[in-house]
Amino acid sequence: MSTLDLWSPGDGIGSLVATPPPVGLERLDELASLQTRRDRKYVLTPDQAAAALGSVIDRMAALEIAGTRAFTYRSLYFDTADRSSYRGAATGRRRRFKVRLRRYVDAGTAVLEVKTRGGRDETVKRRIPYTWEAGTVLTAAGRAFVDGVVGIDGLATRLRPAVWTAYERSTLVDLRDRSRVTVDLRLGSSVDGERWLGLTDAVIVETKASDTATPLDRALWAVGCRPVSISKFGVAMAIEDPSLPAAKWRRTMRRHFDHPVALAA
Repeated sequence: MSTLDLWSPGDGIGSLVATPPPVGLERLDELASLQTRRDRKYVLTPDQAAAALGSVIDRMAALEIAGTRAFTYRSLYFDTADRSSYRGAATGRRRRFKVRLRRYVDAGTAVLEVKTRGGRDETVKRRIPYTWEAGTVLTAAGRAFVDGVVGIDGLATRLRPAVWTAYERSTLVDLRDRSRVTVDLRLGSSVDGERWLGLTDAVIVETKASDTATPLDRALWAVGCRPVSISKFGVAMAIEDPSLPAAKWRRTMRRHFDHPVALAA
């Protein structure tokens, strides 16, 4: 999917991410594992993202593995035939869930992840190592894991591949308050893992903290950039299937996702 490299300008963001000291994955998890957290998402122009990140970059360290600070993620989301996962996200149901198989392309590893909502509307994420070669069918161990986390016996047997997403991510950690920031470029989607759409040339920035607003949140608010309700899974599903309800994300989609571009595999 090399054509995704042409979809979004990332040179300015890349130069900025190259500035702070490096941190390895093990140390990053020690500083800010944040499996239960409060997330705030922003859809920004490259200039907006660079200006905001530049104002807090002296607080940060950047995840670096084998000399690389930008990593390709590819995820396969699962859903039921009646789209219960999607509809839960689209309507804000309290007991919603997401199930995805995430591949860290550069590292050659994969995890099976389940996201649910905590008691104070935090995101709660659980994951287990997974074999990408298992393909689009959940293994017996994977099905047991999904059912156990979501708390619905037999749910996993009803899950089928729904949509793929891919993007390039850099991760920063605030060394003072231990919050985490992800910066995503070149977001694409696919219904079959072969035919891809480039969804936006915007930068998706997400802050992840245990509770309070982060310095990056405050920097963005100061220039009028507010968090938005956005889900890569939700937007990808709604663009690939316009018949699905998407009122929750419609305003953001109209502003940033109105012109998906077909890409070669």
